[in-house]
Amino acid sequence: GHSLNAVTALVPPLLTALGLSYSVHVVSEYYDLAREGRIDDRRELVTTAMNRVALPVGLTGLTTAVGFASLALSPLQAVREFGLLSVVGVIATMTASLSFTPAALVFLPLPKSPPQTSGRVARRFDRFVDSVARFDFERRWLVFGVAALLFVLSVVGTMQLRVGSQQIGQFRADAPVRLDFEAVNEHLEGANPISVVVRSDAPYAFKEPANLRVLEGLQSWLVEQPEIGGATSVVDYLGLIHRGLRDDAPEAIPESRALVTQLLLVGASNQLDGFIDSRFQTANIQLRARVFDSDEVVALAERIETRLAKLPGHMQGSVTGTSVVLNRALDAIIRGQAIRIATALGIIYVI
Repeated sequence: GHSLNAVTALVPPLLTALGLSYSVHVVSEYYDLAREGRIDDRRELVTTAMNRVALPVGLTGLTTAVGFASLALSPLQAVREFGLLSVVGVIATMTASLSFTPAALVFLPLPKSPPQTSGRVARRFDRFVDSVARFDFERRWLVFGVAALLFVLSVVGTMQLRVGSQQIGQFRADAPVRLDFEAVNEHLEGANPISVVVRSDAPYAFKEPANLRVLEGLQSWLVEQPEIGGATSVVDYLGLIHRGLRDDAPEAIPESRALVTQLLLVGASNQLDGFIDSRFQTANIQLRARVFDSDEVVALAERIETRLAKLPGHMQGSVTGTSVVLNRALDAIIRGQAIRIATALGIIYVI
């Protein structure tokens, strides 16, 4: 019921490799016993091989499934689907390797001449693997100690990682595109657009002068932030029209709702549609920010949201824009990745 995408398209080749590897373990153990020549009955031969290999293959499949299951915690749907399909596929291939493969071996006749592991390289590799196994068993506390030390060093190193999405920093300092970008950022009040959207529960709320003054106060606070070079809202349009029609206008915002309605009717334009909706319930303050680094953008958005929490009860505000959404998505992915790895490791070690 799921369509393939760039991520889930990896499942078929992945399961092919995993399924073959599980079956290879079973068949390899079967041939090892057949070479020993101590068992003549093929059913007993397969049973003995399965008694040796079922637990390690089962644990391998189970821990692999747990690793893929942790992807279900991802905020991305494609990754969650990949994890779900992989879990189902891993369990299915493991089950087939522990059921169909031994059943097929019982059905087939005993091999008259089982494949031999011959050759100098093969013998050297076998001796090497045996020596590694003995070393791990006899000096297991040394292995655990080194692993614990490496884990601590890895944690310390992880704390030094810094995730960012400032693409312009990838260019050389003297690259034309970077120079032009920095010039725009410096001289045109900032090159990173951020939107602060304020909504009211009351219809036509932003025709009321009192609500427009709240919006004006919020805009003034925003402009005072060092990261913000400029801001534009419906208040700026109203003030421009108001002062254009009345030289003696005491302030930008008219004193009555009726006058606000008339001025908005006179100044109606496609540009104004980007700052107020048709029901005058949602207002947009367009910011021009000078910061692009992920940490700085997220910190600015959190500071603005703290200020938005102080709006009157009938108003709710939010911060959005391409850079804000991308940086928050990036943070969510990184945080989710850490949670998935920790969850998978914990469950796997318990198993």
